[in-house]
Amino acid sequence: MRSIMKKIGLLLMCLVLSLSFCDSFTGIDRVQAAATYQIQVNRSTNVVTVFDANGEPIKAMTCSTGGANTPLGTYSTGGKYRWWELDGPCWGQYCTRITGHVLFHSVWYYAINNPAAQSTAQYNKLGTPASHGCVRLTVADSKWIYDNCPTGTKVNIIDGTEENDPLGKPKTIQVSTASRTGWDPTDPTPGNPYATAQPSIDTSKVKTKVGYGSDWDPLKNLIATDSCGNDVTLDVKVETRLKTKKLGRYKVTYKLTDGLGRTAKETIKVKVVDNKKAVIKGVKSDVVLGLGTQLNLKNGVKAKTVDKKDITKKLKVDIETPGGELLENYKGTFAFNEYGSYIVTFRVENPRNEKVTTKVAHITVQ
Repeated sequence: MRSIMKKIGLLLMCLVLSLSFCDSFTGIDRVQAAATYQIQVNRSTNVVTVFDANGEPIKAMTCSTGGANTPLGTYSTGGKYRWWELDGPCWGQYCTRITGHVLFHSVWYYAINNPAAQSTAQYNKLGTPASHGCVRLTVADSKWIYDNCPTGTKVNIIDGTEENDPLGKPKTIQVSTASRTGWDPTDPTPGNPYATAQPSIDTSKVKTKVGYGSDWDPLKNLIATDSCGNDVTLDVKVETRLKTKKLGRYKVTYKLTDGLGRTAKETIKVKVVDNKKAVIKGVKSDVVLGLGTQLNLKNGVKAKTVDKKDITKKLKVDIETPGGELLENYKGTFAFNEYGSYIVTFRVENPRNEKVTTKVAHITVQ
Protein backbone atom coordinates (compact mmCIF):
# COMPACT_ATOMS: atom_id res chain seq x y z
CA MET A 1 0.00 0.00 0.00
CA ARG A 2 2.82 2.34 0.94
CA SER A 3 4.49 1.53 -2.39
CA ILE A 4 1.34 2.38 -4.32
CA MET A 5 0.93 5.69 -2.50
CA LYS A 6 4.54 6.54 -3.21
CA LYS A 7 4.02 5.92 -6.92
CA ILE A 8 0.89 8.08 -6.90
CA GLY A 9 2.81 10.85 -5.17
CA LEU A 10 5.58 10.71 -7.72
CA LEU A 11 3.05 10.88 -10.54
CA LEU A 12 1.34 13.90 -9.01
CA MET A 13 4.69 15.65 -8.55
CA CYS A 14 5.60 15.03 -12.18
CA LEU A 15 2.22 16.34 -13.27
CA VAL A 16 2.66 19.52 -11.20
CA LEU A 17 6.15 20.07 -12.57
CA SER A 18 4.89 19.44 -16.09
CA LEU A 19 2.06 21.93 -15.70
CA SER A 20 4.42 24.51 -14.19
CA PHE A 21 6.77 24.08 -17.09
CA CYS A 22 3.93 24.42 -19.60
CA ASP A 23 2.63 27.57 -17.87
CA SER A 24 6.09 29.05 -17.90
CA PHE A 25 6.55 28.30 -21.57
CA THR A 26 3.19 29.73 -22.44
CA GLY A 27 4.05 32.91 -20.58
CA ILE A 28 7.34 33.28 -22.43
CA ASP A 29 5.60 32.61 -25.70
CA ARG A 30 3.00 35.25 -24.87
CA VAL A 31 5.65 37.86 -24.05
CA GLN A 32 7.53 37.09 -27.25
CA ALA A 33 4.33 37.43 -29.25
CA ALA A 34 3.50 40.73 -27.54
CA ALA A 35 6.94 42.04 -28.48
CA THR A 36 6.23 41.40 -32.18
CA TYR A 37 4.35 44.70 -32.57
CA GLN A 38 4.11 48.10 -30.96
CA ILE A 39 1.13 50.39 -31.47
CA GLN A 40 1.22 54.17 -31.63
CA VAL A 41 -1.96 56.22 -31.27
CA ASN A 42 -1.64 59.82 -32.42
CA ARG A 43 -4.66 61.42 -30.82
CA SER A 44 -4.07 64.77 -32.58
CA THR A 45 -4.22 63.31 -36.10
CA ASN A 46 -6.46 60.34 -35.25
CA VAL A 47 -4.05 57.85 -36.77
CA VAL A 48 -2.92 54.50 -35.40
CA THR A 49 0.43 53.18 -36.64
CA VAL A 50 1.68 49.64 -36.01
CA PHE A 51 5.43 49.07 -35.82
CA ASP A 52 7.23 45.73 -36.04
CA ALA A 53 9.90 44.47 -33.64
CA ASN A 54 12.55 46.44 -35.55
CA GLY A 55 10.65 49.69 -35.20
CA GLU A 56 9.56 49.74 -38.86
CA PRO A 57 6.01 50.98 -39.56
CA ILE A 58 3.95 48.26 -41.21
CA LYS A 59 0.33 49.35 -40.97
CA ALA A 60 -1.65 52.57 -40.59
CA MET A 61 -5.25 52.90 -39.47
CA THR A 62 -7.60 55.86 -39.34
CA CYS A 63 -9.28 56.13 -35.95
CA SER A 64 -11.43 58.35 -33.78
CA THR A 65 -10.00 59.20 -30.39
CA GLY A 66 -11.59 61.21 -27.64
CA GLY A 67 -9.13 64.08 -27.82
CA ALA A 68 -8.06 65.02 -24.31
CA ASN A 69 -10.24 62.20 -22.94
CA THR A 70 -7.82 59.69 -24.48
CA PRO A 71 -4.96 59.54 -21.95
CA LEU A 72 -1.39 60.13 -23.09
CA GLY A 73 1.29 57.67 -22.07
CA THR A 74 2.61 54.17 -22.61
CA TYR A 75 0.46 51.16 -21.78
CA SER A 76 0.24 47.40 -22.38
CA THR A 77 -2.86 45.79 -23.84
CA GLY A 78 -5.05 43.80 -21.52
CA GLY A 79 -8.23 41.81 -21.98
CA LYS A 80 -9.97 41.10 -25.27
CA TYR A 81 -13.71 40.94 -25.85
CA ARG A 82 -15.49 39.82 -29.01
CA TRP A 83 -18.44 42.08 -28.16
CA TRP A 84 -18.34 44.53 -25.25
CA GLU A 85 -20.84 46.92 -23.74
CA LEU A 86 -19.77 50.56 -24.03
CA ASP A 87 -21.29 53.80 -22.75
CA GLY A 88 -24.83 54.43 -23.89
CA PRO A 89 -25.42 51.56 -23.60
CA CYS A 90 -23.98 50.54 -26.92
CA TRP A 91 -21.64 47.78 -28.03
CA GLY A 92 -18.34 47.43 -29.83
CA GLN A 93 -16.79 44.59 -31.78
CA TYR A 94 -13.26 43.19 -31.40
CA CYS A 95 -12.36 45.12 -28.27
CA THR A 96 -8.82 45.19 -26.85
CA ARG A 97 -8.24 46.97 -23.55
CA ILE A 98 -5.53 49.64 -23.47
CA THR A 99 -5.94 50.90 -19.91
CA GLY A 100 -8.85 51.29 -17.53
CA HIS A 101 -11.99 52.01 -19.57
CA VAL A 102 -10.01 52.87 -22.71
CA LEU A 103 -10.16 50.25 -25.45
CA PHE A 104 -9.50 49.71 -29.12
CA HIS A 105 -12.88 48.79 -30.61
CA SER A 106 -15.06 49.16 -33.68
CA VAL A 107 -17.50 52.00 -34.17
CA TRP A 108 -20.36 51.29 -31.80
CA TYR A 109 -23.60 49.38 -32.40
CA TYR A 110 -27.12 49.89 -31.12
CA ALA A 111 -27.47 46.17 -30.39
CA ILE A 112 -25.12 43.39 -29.37
CA ASN A 113 -24.30 40.57 -31.79
CA ASN A 114 -25.97 42.46 -34.64
CA PRO A 115 -23.42 43.59 -37.26
CA ALA A 116 -26.19 45.43 -39.14
CA ALA A 117 -26.89 47.74 -36.18
CA GLN A 118 -23.83 49.99 -36.37
CA SER A 119 -24.34 53.77 -36.18
CA THR A 120 -23.87 55.09 -39.72
CA ALA A 121 -23.37 58.67 -38.52
CA GLN A 122 -20.63 57.63 -36.10
CA TYR A 123 -18.91 55.51 -38.73
CA ASN A 124 -18.59 58.56 -40.98
CA LYS A 125 -16.78 60.39 -38.15
CA LEU A 126 -13.75 58.11 -38.36
CA GLY A 127 -10.66 60.25 -38.69
CA THR A 128 -12.00 62.93 -36.33
CA PRO A 129 -12.28 63.08 -32.52
CA ALA A 130 -15.57 61.39 -31.66
CA SER A 131 -15.20 58.95 -28.76
CA HIS A 132 -15.37 59.35 -24.99
CA GLY A 133 -11.74 58.27 -24.73
CA CYS A 134 -11.54 54.94 -26.51
CA VAL A 135 -9.89 54.45 -29.88
CA ARG A 136 -12.54 53.66 -32.48
CA LEU A 137 -11.55 51.82 -35.65
CA THR A 138 -13.16 50.08 -38.57
CA VAL A 139 -14.15 46.50 -37.87
CA ALA A 140 -11.29 45.25 -40.05
CA ASP A 141 -8.71 47.31 -38.15
CA SER A 142 -10.05 46.54 -34.67
CA LYS A 143 -10.14 42.84 -35.64
CA TRP A 144 -6.52 43.05 -36.84
CA ILE A 145 -5.40 44.28 -33.41
CA TYR A 146 -7.68 41.73 -31.72
CA ASP A 147 -6.16 38.88 -33.76
CA ASN A 148 -2.52 39.94 -34.00
CA CYS A 149 -1.63 41.89 -30.87
CA PRO A 150 -1.76 39.68 -27.77
CA THR A 151 -2.03 40.77 -24.17
CA GLY A 152 1.02 42.81 -23.21
CA THR A 153 1.46 44.57 -26.55
CA LYS A 154 2.93 48.05 -26.00
CA VAL A 155 0.65 50.99 -26.82
CA ASN A 156 2.05 54.52 -26.94
CA ILE A 157 -0.51 57.36 -27.05
CA ILE A 158 0.93 60.69 -28.18
CA ASP A 159 -0.13 64.21 -29.10
CA GLY A 160 1.85 64.40 -32.32
CA THR A 161 1.72 65.89 -35.78
CA GLU A 162 1.48 64.38 -39.26
CA GLU A 163 5.25 63.89 -39.11
CA ASN A 164 4.66 61.29 -36.41
CA ASP A 165 2.53 59.23 -38.81
CA PRO A 166 5.16 57.66 -41.10
CA LEU A 167 2.59 55.88 -43.29
CA GLY A 168 0.20 58.80 -43.42
CA LYS A 169 -3.52 58.73 -42.77
CA PRO A 170 -5.53 56.20 -44.77
CA LYS A 171 -8.81 57.33 -46.27
CA THR A 172 -11.94 55.75 -44.90
CA ILE A 173 -14.97 55.06 -47.01
CA GLN A 174 -18.24 56.81 -46.17
CA VAL A 175 -21.56 55.03 -45.74
CA SER A 176 -25.07 56.22 -46.43
CA THR A 177 -26.84 57.82 -43.49
CA ALA A 178 -30.30 57.34 -45.00
CA SER A 179 -30.72 54.79 -42.21
CA ARG A 180 -29.24 55.39 -38.78
CA THR A 181 -27.95 51.82 -38.68
CA GLY A 182 -26.06 49.69 -41.13
CA TRP A 183 -23.04 47.48 -41.72
CA ASP A 184 -19.41 48.43 -41.43
CA PRO A 185 -18.18 47.95 -45.03
CA THR A 186 -14.99 46.27 -43.73
CA ASP A 187 -16.78 43.70 -41.58
CA PRO A 188 -15.86 40.15 -42.74
CA THR A 189 -18.99 38.65 -41.18
CA PRO A 190 -20.97 36.58 -43.75
CA GLY A 191 -24.00 38.44 -45.03
CA ASN A 192 -22.35 41.84 -45.26
CA PRO A 193 -24.04 43.53 -48.27
CA TYR A 194 -20.80 45.38 -49.02
CA ALA A 195 -18.90 42.11 -49.47
CA THR A 196 -19.42 41.96 -53.24
CA ALA A 197 -19.71 45.70 -53.95
CA GLN A 198 -17.12 47.17 -56.29
CA PRO A 199 -16.06 50.67 -57.33
CA SER A 200 -16.89 51.79 -60.86
CA ILE A 201 -15.61 54.25 -63.46
CA ASP A 202 -18.04 55.54 -66.10
CA THR A 203 -16.24 57.04 -69.12
CA SER A 204 -19.24 57.11 -71.46
CA LYS A 205 -19.50 60.91 -71.43
CA VAL A 206 -15.81 61.74 -71.56
CA LYS A 207 -14.83 63.72 -74.66
CA THR A 208 -12.87 61.43 -77.00
CA LYS A 209 -12.13 63.96 -79.76
CA VAL A 210 -9.94 66.87 -78.75
CA GLY A 211 -9.03 69.91 -80.81
CA TYR A 212 -5.37 70.63 -81.44
CA GLY A 213 -3.88 72.84 -78.71
CA SER A 214 -7.08 73.00 -76.70
CA ASP A 215 -7.41 72.52 -72.96
CA TRP A 216 -8.65 69.02 -72.15
CA ASP A 217 -9.67 67.86 -68.70
CA PRO A 218 -9.65 64.03 -68.50
CA LEU A 219 -11.96 64.13 -65.46
CA LYS A 220 -14.61 66.29 -67.11
CA ASN A 221 -17.87 64.31 -67.40
CA LEU A 222 -16.20 61.30 -65.74
CA ILE A 223 -18.26 59.61 -63.03
CA ALA A 224 -16.50 57.38 -60.49
CA THR A 225 -18.07 55.80 -57.41
CA ASP A 226 -16.59 53.73 -54.61
CA SER A 227 -17.95 50.46 -53.26
CA CYS A 228 -20.50 52.35 -51.18
CA GLY A 229 -21.75 54.48 -54.07
CA ASN A 230 -19.96 57.69 -53.08
CA ASP A 231 -18.71 60.07 -55.78
CA VAL A 232 -14.91 59.71 -55.74
CA THR A 233 -14.15 61.13 -59.19
CA LEU A 234 -11.40 63.35 -57.83
CA ASP A 235 -9.61 60.27 -56.44
CA VAL A 236 -9.22 58.73 -59.90
CA LYS A 237 -5.65 58.48 -61.20
CA VAL A 238 -5.15 59.19 -64.91
CA GLU A 239 -2.38 57.62 -66.97
CA THR A 240 -1.78 58.95 -70.49
CA ARG A 241 0.82 60.46 -72.81
CA LEU A 242 -1.76 62.62 -74.51
CA LYS A 243 -0.51 66.01 -75.72
CA THR A 244 -3.02 68.30 -77.34
CA LYS A 245 -0.29 69.89 -79.45
CA LYS A 246 0.49 66.61 -81.14
CA LEU A 247 -2.07 65.05 -83.45
CA GLY A 248 -2.83 61.39 -83.00
CA ARG A 249 -4.75 58.77 -81.08
CA TYR A 250 -3.91 58.20 -77.44
CA LYS A 251 -4.80 55.69 -74.74
CA VAL A 252 -6.14 57.18 -71.52
CA THR A 253 -6.32 54.84 -68.54
CA TYR A 254 -8.31 55.60 -65.40
CA LYS A 255 -7.54 53.78 -62.14
CA LEU A 256 -9.32 53.93 -58.81
CA THR A 257 -8.64 52.35 -55.42
CA ASP A 258 -11.36 53.07 -52.88
CA GLY A 259 -11.31 53.11 -49.09
CA LEU A 260 -11.87 49.35 -48.99
CA GLY A 261 -8.82 48.72 -51.14
CA ARG A 262 -10.96 47.60 -54.07
CA THR A 263 -9.98 48.72 -57.54
CA ALA A 264 -11.52 49.71 -60.86
CA LYS A 265 -9.83 50.39 -64.19
CA GLU A 266 -11.05 51.73 -67.54
CA THR A 267 -9.16 52.59 -70.73
CA ILE A 268 -10.44 54.74 -73.58
CA LYS A 269 -8.93 56.14 -76.78
CA VAL A 270 -8.84 59.88 -77.33
CA LYS A 271 -8.01 61.46 -80.68
CA VAL A 272 -6.34 64.85 -81.00
CA VAL A 273 -7.62 66.33 -84.25
CA ASP A 274 -6.82 69.35 -86.39
CA ASN A 275 -9.80 71.65 -86.07
CA LYS A 276 -7.97 74.81 -87.08
CA LYS A 277 -7.76 76.78 -90.29
CA ALA A 278 -4.50 76.53 -92.23
CA VAL A 279 -2.09 79.45 -92.16
CA ILE A 280 -1.07 81.38 -95.29
CA LYS A 281 2.21 83.28 -95.13
CA GLY A 282 4.16 85.43 -97.60
CA VAL A 283 1.27 87.56 -98.89
CA LYS A 284 1.93 91.30 -99.06
CA SER A 285 -1.25 93.22 -98.43
CA ASP A 286 -0.42 96.35 -100.50
CA VAL A 287 1.81 96.29 -103.59
CA VAL A 288 2.53 98.91 -106.30
CA LEU A 289 3.63 97.69 -109.75
CA GLY A 290 4.47 99.21 -113.07
CA LEU A 291 2.29 98.59 -116.13
CA GLY A 292 3.12 95.31 -117.89
CA THR A 293 4.72 93.65 -114.84
CA GLN A 294 4.46 89.85 -114.96
CA LEU A 295 4.34 87.82 -111.73
CA ASN A 296 3.80 84.28 -110.58
CA LEU A 297 1.61 85.31 -107.65
CA LYS A 298 2.29 82.08 -105.69
CA ASN A 299 6.02 82.72 -105.47
CA GLY A 300 7.07 83.08 -101.82
CA VAL A 301 3.62 82.20 -100.54
CA LYS A 302 3.24 79.14 -98.25
CA ALA A 303 0.26 77.39 -96.71
CA LYS A 304 0.61 75.12 -93.69
CA THR A 305 -1.62 73.34 -91.22
CA VAL A 306 -1.41 74.06 -87.51
CA ASP A 307 1.12 71.24 -87.05
CA LYS A 308 3.32 72.66 -89.84
CA LYS A 309 2.30 70.29 -92.61
CA ASP A 310 2.88 72.00 -95.98
CA ILE A 311 -0.29 72.24 -98.11
CA THR A 312 0.94 74.98 -100.47
CA LYS A 313 0.03 72.79 -103.45
CA LYS A 314 -3.62 73.23 -102.50
CA LEU A 315 -3.32 77.02 -102.58
CA LYS A 316 -5.60 78.81 -105.08
CA VAL A 317 -5.46 82.38 -106.40
CA ASP A 318 -8.41 84.52 -107.54
CA ILE A 319 -7.82 87.84 -109.36
CA GLU A 320 -10.29 90.68 -109.74
CA THR A 321 -9.12 93.19 -112.37
CA PRO A 322 -9.70 96.98 -112.35
CA GLY A 323 -12.36 96.42 -114.97
CA GLY A 324 -14.29 94.03 -112.67
CA GLU A 325 -13.35 90.77 -114.38
CA LEU A 326 -12.94 87.80 -111.93
CA LEU A 327 -10.33 85.19 -112.75
CA GLU A 328 -10.82 82.22 -110.39
CA ASN A 329 -8.08 79.74 -109.55
CA TYR A 330 -5.62 81.48 -111.81
CA LYS A 331 -2.48 79.48 -112.55
CA GLY A 332 0.90 80.49 -113.86
CA THR A 333 2.27 83.97 -114.48
CA PHE A 334 -0.08 86.94 -114.64
CA ALA A 335 0.60 90.12 -116.63
CA PHE A 336 -0.61 93.38 -115.12
CA ASN A 337 -1.49 95.19 -118.37
CA GLU A 338 -4.18 97.49 -117.05
CA TYR A 339 -3.91 100.60 -114.91
CA GLY A 340 -5.80 100.62 -111.62
CA SER A 341 -6.37 98.37 -108.56
CA TYR A 342 -6.34 94.58 -108.58
CA ILE A 343 -7.69 92.46 -105.73
CA VAL A 344 -5.82 89.18 -105.42
CA THR A 345 -7.30 86.59 -103.05
CA PHE A 346 -5.27 83.61 -101.84
CA ARG A 347 -7.33 80.74 -100.44
CA VAL A 348 -6.65 77.25 -99.16
CA GLU A 349 -8.83 74.55 -97.66
CA ASN A 350 -7.49 72.44 -94.80
CA PRO A 351 -8.12 68.88 -96.04
CA ARG A 352 -8.53 67.63 -92.49
CA ASN A 353 -11.53 69.73 -91.62
CA GLU A 354 -12.57 71.61 -94.81
CA LYS A 355 -12.02 74.98 -93.18
CA VAL A 356 -10.98 77.70 -95.65
CA THR A 357 -8.34 80.37 -95.04
CA THR A 358 -8.12 83.51 -97.17
CA LYS A 359 -5.57 86.27 -97.51
CA VAL A 360 -6.12 89.37 -99.71
CA ALA A 361 -3.49 91.47 -101.51
CA HIS A 362 -4.25 94.87 -103.08
CA ILE A 363 -2.07 95.51 -106.10
CA THR A 364 -2.01 98.95 -107.73
CA VAL A 365 -0.67 99.38 -111.24
CA GLN A 366 0.62 102.92 -111.96
